[in-house]
Amino acid sequence: MKDWIYNKVSGFFSGIVDSVKNMLGIHSPSTVFAGIGGYMAQGIGQGFSKAMNDVSSDMQAAIPMNFGLNPALNVGGSASGYVGTAGTSGGFTLHIENFVNNTEKDIQRLAYGFEFYRQQAAAARGNA
Repeated sequence: MKDWIYNKVSGFFSGIVDSVKNMLGIHSPSTVFAGIGGYMAQGIGQGFSKAMNDVSSDMQAAIPMNFGLNPALNVGGSASGYVGTAGTSGGFTLHIENFVNNTEKDIQRLAYGFEFYRQQAAAARGNA
């Protein structure tokens, strides 16, 4: 009996509250705040896009373009090592001024590049 009375009274007041909310256009969750949340999400998205563009610009500006390398190569050595002797290669001297070592991999990359071209030259001579 106690539960029955409680349910009737609760239902009565819930009905009144629901009627007033409908009359005032109040919904749960609030449509006003739902709209605000949508605008917040758009604002966050636009802010994120702008920030990423700024990060991209900053990164590109931070990449050094002048490595201080002189592209002229001074190659010395004898060409006789290339002619008629299989398995031998002529030496060369490479002079680099102002090599800027930005990372530990710079020297390794340079060495790999030289080795690649050395192997190509050896293959062209038949000394692969």
